[in-house]
Amino acid sequence: MHKQIWFGLRGLRGRRTIKPPVQTSPSSTSGRILFRLFGPRGLRGRCTIKPPVAIRLEASSFCNLRCPLCPTTTGDVHRGAVGGGFLRFEDFRKLLDDNPGLQHIELSNYGEIFLNPALLSVLELAHERGVTLSAVNGVNLNKIRPEVLEGLVKYQFRLLVCSIDGASQETYSIYRVRGKFANVINNIRKINELKQLYSSPFPELSWKFVVFGHNEHEVPVAREMARELGITFFTALNWDPNYSPVRDPEAVRAATNDAIVSRDEFEELHGHSRDLWFCSQLWDTADQLGRQGARLLCQSLGRFRWQCLPRRIDGERQHRANPVCASDVAWPRAAACRAAAAATAELGSATRPCLC
Repeated sequence: MHKQIWFGLRGLRGRRTIKPPVQTSPSSTSGRILFRLFGPRGLRGRCTIKPPVAIRLEASSFCNLRCPLCPTTTGDVHRGAVGGGFLRFEDFRKLLDDNPGLQHIELSNYGEIFLNPALLSVLELAHERGVTLSAVNGVNLNKIRPEVLEGLVKYQFRLLVCSIDGASQETYSIYRVRGKFANVINNIRKINELKQLYSSPFPELSWKFVVFGHNEHEVPVAREMARELGITFFTALNWDPNYSPVRDPEAVRAATNDAIVSRDEFEELHGHSRDLWFCSQLWDTADQLGRQGARLLCQSLGRFRWQCLPRRIDGERQHRANPVCASDVAWPRAAACRAAAAATAELGSATRPCLC
């Protein structure tokens, strides 16, 4: 059932021509989740460009936590193309009215979607229009209204990735500053109860645990808690090697069942930066819009933007925009973006590959 649900939501831009597809599997766990949502990546051949059926849409760029490495905490998100604010229900309705071909929308990015006061109406309208929703980039699930909790189940929200970097309040709150571990676990239990009440498998829940030096000892405990809650569990690499680096690599390898425990190890094994996959989203994932229609660079803080929410999502326009973004974007990962552009060109096509 899950295979039919997720692989039916691919962000297609057109039809594959002549060359057979070459499928590539993302190396990160979050990448594999996106792979499941939006289909195979990195396919060769040029496309007949059509409007996408799957997009990312910023539901909220505000957050109630203050995670030290997050650009929402530093304010970089609000100074860039993303800006500060919530997706308005009127804009969401207009987007669906003008783009009847949309099938799936990813709502999470740098903010907490549950802070959006219009979220329940967004869930209901999407369900009425047959558009599925997800929050793969993650939610902290600290603060959520009871009616929204029920709406997640009632309106069949597809997938929630919950960012929980610890198995106790003491450890969890070191990185998830202002977060309440008990609130998160209680909200997961409430969702499970509502799923039983509605006899629904949705939303699927996943526990994302970013491994730091200060929380590595709680990975086995968190995994067991996730098992007891009936949700999937996966670990992720720390973004900043200078912030709470892993203290016992061998113990972490054993606890995570992963040979790679740092970004340096990833680069040594694969021969390129972990950020290469991050920036390759310009070509191989669903197109992303900010809450006011800004055309964002993957999940970045890029400056390339539209002036207003577009009447229609123009697949050809987005197709041509991506290589431009990669060549002259002015932000910290510009080098990785250019590397992704070069790697994509080496696949045999100077334009965006098909997602067929």
